[in-house]
Amino acid sequence: MSRFEIQSPSEPSRLAIETRWLLAQMAWFLAENLLRIEPLSAESIENLKKADELLTTHSAVFYMNHVRKADISAVAMVLKYLRRTKNGIIPAGLTHFDVERDKVSGYFYRAVRPLHVSFLPVLQDSDTQKNIYTPDEIAMISNQLRVLSQEAITSPGNIIAYTPEGTRHSDNILRQAKTGIGRNEQYHGPFDTFYLPVTQLYPPYSKRIRTTVGAPFFLPDILDLDALPVGVTLEKAKKRARIITDALMYALAEQLPEENRGYYHTTTE
Repeated sequence: MSRFEIQSPSEPSRLAIETRWLLAQMAWFLAENLLRIEPLSAESIENLKKADELLTTHSAVFYMNHVRKADISAVAMVLKYLRRTKNGIIPAGLTHFDVERDKVSGYFYRAVRPLHVSFLPVLQDSDTQKNIYTPDEIAMISNQLRVLSQEAITSPGNIIAYTPEGTRHSDNILRQAKTGIGRNEQYHGPFDTFYLPVTQLYPPYSKRIRTTVGAPFFLPDILDLDALPVGVTLEKAKKRARIITDALMYALAEQLPEENRGYYHTTTE
């Protein structure tokens, strides 16, 4: 296996599922106690239970705002409460996936593969602008992202995790999201895959980090898909992905105070 390639989603063993759940339990416990993360509200726990039930017959997209490095704790939270998860697919910057550039993250991403948690390398602007990789490597990485995302999202029980803003920030203010999350819609039916919005809010240092889990929903719950541009041209496909992405981000922004909604501070019509 090359330093970029990952395995396709497959049926996990009972041992892998139970081991992953136990480790997620431990990680979330440590996050609550060491990272000053506030216990989840009853509403957030109820929304996680609904999502877990849906995983028996649907795939899922879990997405969140991208603030600070403690956001990895949200992955532990999802794996703890969503015990029906088969495979977790997490797009990650190629800078950190490539063991020749980041050995710590790169080897960690590979170490969790037996637990059916796969970090999928994603090209960033710096990867293409600095000519770090050959054209063949770039083409392979881009195609792998497309193929494996499609494989994951078309199978019930699988989850793809996104931080659509792309880059971490520390001021709790939402940035405009990249459209990768909006392109998944081309791979699944309107009611085959549900979306689960999660936010983390970092208050002043005297308080604890608040994690909020929204109710799971399907795209037709927030958008009239029939009214969107049909992607017969590249321009229309980009426009459709942007509309879907922004609608998802507005749904996420509703979980944050108005002053933290940033680019998504207004409501959709």
